[in-house]
Amino acid sequence: MSERKTISFISAPGGVGKTTIALCLSWFLRERNNTPLLIDLDPSLGLTLNLKDFRDYKKEIEDKAKTSADLLEKVIEGGKLRDLEFKYYISNAYFQGVAIDFIASSIRLEDVMGKIWHTTSAGHSEKKLRDALKLMPSDLKYDYIILDNIPCYGLTYALTSLFASDICIVPLRLTYNDLGRTIGMIRKLQETAEKFELSEEEFSNKLYFLFNQVETQYKREGKIPDYKREIQNEFPKATIFYKYIGSQVGFTRIGTKEEQPSDSRNVRKIFTIFYEEFESKIIKL
Repeated sequence: MSERKTISFISAPGGVGKTTIALCLSWFLRERNNTPLLIDLDPSLGLTLNLKDFRDYKKEIEDKAKTSADLLEKVIEGGKLRDLEFKYYISNAYFQGVAIDFIASSIRLEDVMGKIWHTTSAGHSEKKLRDALKLMPSDLKYDYIILDNIPCYGLTYALTSLFASDICIVPLRLTYNDLGRTIGMIRKLQETAEKFELSEEEFSNKLYFLFNQVETQYKREGKIPDYKREIQNEFPKATIFYKYIGSQVGFTRIGTKEEQPSDSRNVRKIFTIFYEEFESKIIKL
């Protein structure tokens, strides 16, 4: 791979598996000698608290102002981050036995996003995260930046990630309700992005749709061809992953205190199917 790729996870509803997929993707990348950096952009701390106990998070990260909110606030205030300062925001944890670098979130992120989008002094609001990532020093040789977002009823988060990303992965559950909400959200996101001079082609080229059969009462794998056709009709230039992530209860427990001895093995088996396609579509680009 010739240069770093920034990948964001966005969705219309919650519960589609963004955080779990981001964590598993980082796990697989690290095992294959890649170096991902995870960034939590959800003020509810979903990704952060999968990597840190809340008490440790408060003591080691939030109380020391080492979060994505603090990083973005520094940028919108016009501060220039020296190399050492950028490294300051990066925390470390282990997931499935591999070291993961990440930038934690904070409940303050909502306030900071408000400053970015609703004050005249911010300017080019949609590019602030991209600007922050450009300040990363050259010796931090991350192959991938992986952004985990709040569900897109917070559209400003999706826009901020969109402009910072090369690729936006959109996980969907296998229900018509989720398909409809997702198509509606992506349309709205596209309309808004065009106001910031992102062309339809540029927008569509970033989109990668992924079906995730999370644990629900519905088993609708047979509907995937129908769902794919609807997405292709709406966004003909977008990419759809051919493989979907199969149902496995271990995804809800992996990395938590409830993890069972077989969970890692079962999750690895199912996630490998998606990861092999991820390699062919994204890593080998």
